[in-house]
Order: sequence, then C-alpha cells, then structure tokens
Amino acid sequence: MLQREGRQIEYKEKLSNYKGIIKTIIAFSNDIGGTIFIGIEDRQRTVIGLEEAELEKYLEEIPQAIYDAISPYCMPNLSTQTLNDKTVLHINVVPGARKPYFLKSEGTHRGSYIRAGAHTKCATTELLEDLFRQGQRRWWDEELQESLQTTDLDQEALRSFYRGNWSEAQLIADKAMAINPMGEKNISNAGVLFFHPDPCTLLPQAEVLYSQFAGDKMDIIVKTVDLSAPLPQLAEQCIQLLRPLLTLATKRKNLTLQDSSWEIPLVALREAIINALIHRQYAQMDAIKIALFDNRVEIFSPGNFPGPMIIDELGNGVSFSRNPHLRQLARRASLVEKRGFGYRLIFDACSNNGNPKPLVEEGPTFVKVTFFREIVETDKVEEFPRTLQALSKLATQQQTLQTKDAAALLDVSLSTARSHLKQLVAQGWLRAEGKGRTARYVWLKHPVKADSE
Repeated sequence: MLQREGRQIEYKEKLSNYKGIIKTIIAFSNDIGGTIFIGIEDRQRTVIGLEEAELEKYLEEIPQAIYDAISPYCMPNLSTQTLNDKTVLHINVVPGARKPYFLKSEGTHRGSYIRAGAHTKCATTELLEDLFRQGQRRWWDEELQESLQTTDLDQEALRSFYRGNWSEAQLIADKAMAINPMGEKNISNAGVLFFHPDPCTLLPQAEVLYSQFAGDKMDIIVKTVDLSAPLPQLAEQCIQLLRPLLTLATKRKNLTLQDSSWEIPLVALREAIINALIHRQYAQMDAIKIALFDNRVEIFSPGNFPGPMIIDELGNGVSFSRNPHLRQLARRASLVEKRGFGYRLIFDACSNNGNPKPLVEEGPTFVKVTFFREIVETDKVEEFPRTLQALSKLATQQQTLQTKDAAALLDVSLSTARSHLKQLVAQGWLRAEGKGRTARYVWLKHPVKADSE
C-alpha cells in the first residue's frame, strides 16, 4: 500500500497544466524535499500508470516549465518507475540551498510556497523571513535585539548559568551576544530566551500557555496560566504546575496498594517540554501550549520537525537543529544531554511507569506530544516493570551501582539510565549518594517514600 500524501509526497493522476506541480516543487524545495508521482490517483492511491507518449511529453516539457517558472534555478530529478506493472513518472525534489524559491510570475512575496501537511500553501510573512534566513545560512536564534544590553538581563539567571561571575566575552562565545555592524554589542534571540527576565516583552511568541480542562474535552476550562521566564525557569514552572495534579498517593500493584510517584513520569514530561522550548519554530507567532485533561496531557509546539523525521523512528539518534545556539545553551545548562535520544528517554520512562506509549503527531505547522494518564494494571503485573526489576536485582547483588552500570545492563543511554534510577529513588527503593557522574545508588530493603522526584 502506498503512503498517504503528506509533507514529502504528492500524487497526480494526469496533468492538464504544470502550474500545480510547479508550486509543489517550490514548496518541497523550500522545505525538506519531497517526491511527486504522476500516474497515481491521489484519493485512493490507485496506480493508473502513463502511456509511453504521455511519459515522453512530460519528460520533455516539465524540465522546461520548471526552468521558465521557478527562481532561483532548481532542477529536480525526473525518472520512470514501475508500480503494479504500470509505469509512473517520479519527480524527486531535494531541499533547496538558495531559499526562498518562488514563482517568477508572482514574485518573492506572493510566489513563495511551503508545504503544510499534504497541501501547498503560500508562505506567510513570518515564514518567508525564515526562508530568507535559511537561504543566507543564518539562524533565528542568532539574530540580535537592537539596543538590548547586558543590564537588561536577569542578573541572577546569568550568575546561575555561569556559576558565579560572568563576562560579555563568555556571552559572545556562547552566541548569547554578538557585535552588530555598527560595532555595538547586542543580545541575541537565544540570549533573550535564556537570560531576559520576561522574554515575551521582546518575543511575544516565547510564552507558554497552560490550560486545565474538566473532563476529556475542551468544553470546560478549570484554569489558565500564561508563563514567561528565562528558559530554564520556564521549563521548571511548567513542571510545577503539573506536579500536584499528577501525583498518585497510591497505585495498585498486584493485589496490594503501595506508594507510587506520578501518573506520568516527570522526567518524560520535562524532556517533552524542553524539546518544545528548544526546537520549536519561533518564526511562527504562536505560543507553546500545554493542556491537562482528565485522561491525558498534550504538549503543542509550533512548527513541524526541522528535518525529515520518521515518527516510528524517533529516539534512534537522528537529530536536526532549528535553533542550534539555543540548544547549545540548553546543553551547557544540563537541560539536554545526548543528541537525538530525547524521545527514547520519553518512551522508556513512560513504559517503565506503566503508561501507554505517548502519541507523537506532526501536523502541517505543529508537533504535538500526548501523554496518557492511564496506568496499565493487570493481575500479572510484576512488582516492577522489567527494566526497573533488572536494576533492583543488580543493585541487590552489588549493594551499590552507578549510572554507567545501569546503562550497560539495560543497553540504553546514560540519560535514560539516569531517569530509571531517579524513578527508583523517587519511589524509595534507592538512596542516592553523591551527585553527577560519580553518584552511587544504594538499594534499600525496605522502601522509604522520597520527598522529591
């Protein structure tokens, strides 16, 4: 069965003219590339095929139409392909290096197109500006805020990040500050997000909108909160809002009730929130939204994935950066660790907590992660999920263990192993001694409920 039309796939049965596929080629070039199949009906994805005369006509006329219509110059690869014993035309478009691409007859501002799911749309002003940045090899997070100086920043946030004293040279090295063409030092967008006391005064899209609903639908709003703070504090504020509402006093395990930690592991929620804050498309004038329902938590992030991500392969180490300087600041602040394994941490933590796998959806202009509050319980559930049981066995044998021991045993990354250990600490089965890489974990024969996660 052929894939559905989407961000990178378009089907056409026949072509009465070339304007439609020209716009799609522009959209693919302005995004992450894509493929157009001619000779396939789009609704049922039925392979119709093309006659030899039609193929010859398209192979001759389409390249000329592209050359005449699109600027800057781009030329996709055209080839034939046999599907179900029928021949179709295959047009492969690679991501363009000279964005924005546009229709000559309409000009840059009206003729630049983008891909929005399975549809080709005219680029908004904000997205067009983002395309210009990409074409000039610039990043949104390195752009400067005119006349903004270090005195406008949150001094406590600076001292916390740099562990005491800080200097303008350090800010410049970290791309939080740069020297403009006039020789003046200004703060970058990354610096604003990380160190300004209220980033939304300069970047309105930087806020997080939190909403709590009664029930499973958006019918009744219980509470709404607008959040704006330096990024590390903003992430923690989101967690603090969710923390008291996701605490489980007890959780049924086998036939007894025992103390537990959270309906959804906080390590997974925190990772998803930080992902949204770092990787969202800030060119879109929309906020990150967190919605709490009786049965789930949704985290909505403006902008689709910055690269050709495959949902089923999230967490396999593939990573694309939309805001590389912001991400580097987050890495220095220990908000993120190993590149490309954030979703693996999320999936593993939820699995170990007994939650269904979170649902990750990529829409035309957004990514949404849905966490389910359900705890899967059966009479056959072991005292611990398998990975945590393996850790408990290892800790019992060795008396103490380190993060690297857990990572080797479970064949996971250090960050994922650390999240498992923190879960056992939160549930009172382990006691942490020391901090950082040298921390050791001691197994407790009689679990004691921890005060924190």
